[in-house]
Amino acid sequence: MTTICNRGRQPSTLRSPLKWLVATAMACLTVLPTSAATVWDRTIVHPMPTGRVLAGDRCHFATRNCAGTGIHLGVDLMAAADTRVVSMCEGVVRHNNTRTASIWNSKVIVEHNCGGSFRKVFGHYGHVSSTLAVGSTIAAGDLVGNLKDDGGNSHLHMGVSYSQHTTEWGYASLISDWFDFHRVVNRPALRPTLVTPQQGGSSGTAVSFVWNPTAGTSSYRLVVSRDPNPLRSFNGFTLACTDVGSEGAPCWTNPSSLSSSNLTRQMTPGYTYYWVVRGDNTDWSEIGSFTVGTVATGTNWSSGTYRNNEFVERELSIPGAAALDVTISGRTEANYDFLTLFDIAGRSLGTYSGVINAAVRVSGSSVKLRFTSDSSVVDSGVSVSIASAAASPAQTTDEFARCHAKFAQYFGQRIGSSYACYGNFVCQQTSGPVTMLAVPSPNNSNLLYYYWGGWSTLDMQACN
Repeated sequence: MTTICNRGRQPSTLRSPLKWLVATAMACLTVLPTSAATVWDRTIVHPMPTGRVLAGDRCHFATRNCAGTGIHLGVDLMAAADTRVVSMCEGVVRHNNTRTASIWNSKVIVEHNCGGSFRKVFGHYGHVSSTLAVGSTIAAGDLVGNLKDDGGNSHLHMGVSYSQHTTEWGYASLISDWFDFHRVVNRPALRPTLVTPQQGGSSGTAVSFVWNPTAGTSSYRLVVSRDPNPLRSFNGFTLACTDVGSEGAPCWTNPSSLSSSNLTRQMTPGYTYYWVVRGDNTDWSEIGSFTVGTVATGTNWSSGTYRNNEFVERELSIPGAAALDVTISGRTEANYDFLTLFDIAGRSLGTYSGVINAAVRVSGSSVKLRFTSDSSVVDSGVSVSIASAAASPAQTTDEFARCHAKFAQYFGQRIGSSYACYGNFVCQQTSGPVTMLAVPSPNNSNLLYYYWGGWSTLDMQACN
C-alpha cells in the first residue's frame, strides 16, 4: 500500500501557507498497487499504479479539456517527480528522445505484445526520463523510466495506439487509431470456449464453427487462418485481414458482426487451419486447430458468383500429361478480386482480374489455382479448365531465368529500387516465347508499385 500526494502549485486564492498545507493534505491518496494479470499467456501490469487520474474527465482519453490544442490522445496520471514507470507488457523499444527533448515532448515508445486483442500495440510513455536503448527488449513490469520534474504538474501521459506516432502523440484533431490504455490493463477475463471443430480433429470442406456463447455478448468476431497464430494477419483497428501471415496464407474474418455463436464456411481441403473467436465484451478465445480432408483434383473448376472475403485453392490435374493447356474465362471485380495460377512447383504463372479470357500452356501434369476476393463488390466469377498438351520447348527454367534477369535490370533502372522488392513479378508465357510479365498475387504493395510504374504489361523484347 502506498500513499502519495499531488503537490500542486500554491493557487493564488490560497495565499496563507496554512491553508495551502491543509489543501495539499486533502489531496493525498492511498492507492493499492495493481498486481500483474496474465491473459492469453501474456503478463500485463499497470504502467504506474500509484498514478492519480484528475477529477471528472480532465485530461482523460479523448477529451478536449487539457492544456494542449485538440483531442487528448492519452490519459494523464499524476504522481511525484521521479516516480517509476514500468512497461505494461513485453515489447521492443522503438523510440526514446528523453535525453534531448523538452519535458513536454519527451517520450519512450514501446512496441508491445500484450496478447489477444492487443498482440501488437504501441505504448507511448510521455514526460519521462529513460536510459533504454532503441531496439532493446523489455518485459512486463520492467522499468521504462522515471517521471520528469514539472513541479506540481509531474505526470505520465500514457497513450496507446495500433501504430507508432513520433509526432502528434499528445494531441491531434482526430483520434485515429488511439485508444484508452485502461482497455489493456483492465481487459476482460471472459472468453468464448471453442466447441467444434474439435481441437486437432478433421473435418469436411463445409466446416461448422461453434463456440459457447458468453454472458452479455451481442456480437462475435471469428478469425480463421492457416497461420498457427491466426491473429498475425488480422488488423485489430480495421477489423479486417489485411496482411499475409508467416505461413503465406491470409486470414479470413466475418465481414459483418455475428449475432449467433456459430457459422458454417466452405474451407479449402488439404490444410490445417487455426481459429479464434472474440465477443464484443470479451477477449479472444484460445486457438483451435483442425484439418480439412485431402485436396480434390479434377480438370475444371468454377467459382460461380462468389462471396466477399473468399480464399479458395484448388488443384487441377491430368495424370501422365507432359503439359497442360489452361483456359481461364469469366469476370471479377477488376484490381480487387483475383485468380492466380501456379505450376506444380508452386511458381506463380500469372494473376487475372476483371474481364478474363486467357489461355496458358504449362509444363507438367498439374496446376494449382488460388481465388481471392475482398470485402466489397462481387461479380459472376471465373472458370478454369485444363486439357492435355505436348510439352512446350519455349517454357524452360533457363528461359524463365533469363527473363527474370532481364527484368531485374530493366525494373531497377526504371524505378531505381532493388529487384528483391519485386520478386513476385514473374514471366508469363502466352503463345510461343515468353512475351509478358505479370503480377501473380494481389499483395497491396505489389499493386501499388505496379501502378506507379505506369504500365500494365511489359514488352519482353529484351529477353530475345
